[in-house]
Amino acid sequence: YLQELKNYLESFFKRVKPLSNLEDIRNETEREFNEKWTQGKVYGWEKRIGADDDSIDLFCVTCKKAYSKKTVYDAHLKSKKHIKSAKSMIEKGITSIDSETYEKLKKEVDDGKDKREKEIAFTEALIQKYAEILGSQREDTKANVERKRALTDRERRMELETEEVDDVESESEDEDKIYNPLKLPLGWDGKPIPYWLYKLHGLGVEYPCEICGNYVYMGRKAFDRHFQEWRHAHGMRCLGIPNTRHFHEITLIEDAYALWEKLKSTGKTDEFKADTMEEFEDQEGNVFNKKTYDDLKRQGLL
Repeated sequence: YLQELKNYLESFFKRVKPLSNLEDIRNETEREFNEKWTQGKVYGWEKRIGADDDSIDLFCVTCKKAYSKKTVYDAHLKSKKHIKSAKSMIEKGITSIDSETYEKLKKEVDDGKDKREKEIAFTEALIQKYAEILGSQREDTKANVERKRALTDRERRMELETEEVDDVESESEDEDKIYNPLKLPLGWDGKPIPYWLYKLHGLGVEYPCEICGNYVYMGRKAFDRHFQEWRHAHGMRCLGIPNTRHFHEITLIEDAYALWEKLKSTGKTDEFKADTMEEFEDQEGNVFNKKTYDDLKRQGLL
């Protein structure tokens, strides 16, 4: 599992960061790992003083295997595999082993165990290093998955159709770069909108919303519309506050809690009913309460 995960991260790393030197990262990680391994400070693989002293008498010469617990060792002595190996040694005329041979066999087993453990620990260290470097890509992936899960089936199908249309158009159109030094938004024709229109709609003004995870909305229109969108609704649900008209224009978590406490103290929240007061917006911008929205959706009118 660890080897397959490491190979996947390396292949993903080469695709996302093709200019980065993967070999240098691996060598740097190996150097740091060897220093910590020598000192016994690798996380999860710390060397415990005296940990091997208890296992001196828990070494099976017949099977060439060491055990860390007495109960496991005793159970092994009664197993069919051990009994079969012991009979095989007696048939070969081997009835006893001197201390020198015993120590030699035990050292070979311990060295092989340390080698296997070191390989596993180094693979874990590489995975942790790759995951750390690819942190931003992982966060973007999680955010995209959460966004897609919040979409309805109809919205998901429309998004897939839009992506297919965009792919076909991108293949058919020329790959000429559009001159857009002011980084203006693109219009319906794929060209930057006029600067006067950009200023008229205030698309250069940023409106951050702490409830949406400090997401920034460009322009007043997008800011006003976002209060009924999935991101803001999800943030309000996480706060345990209903997303009603009372909280329109509220973007700070502290202000939302303060208003919620005020509404509860005045008794206005006693009349809150999700079916009649919670609002939903369709794709054309029409606003309905929850009950009406669910009824229209079941009838296929939305």
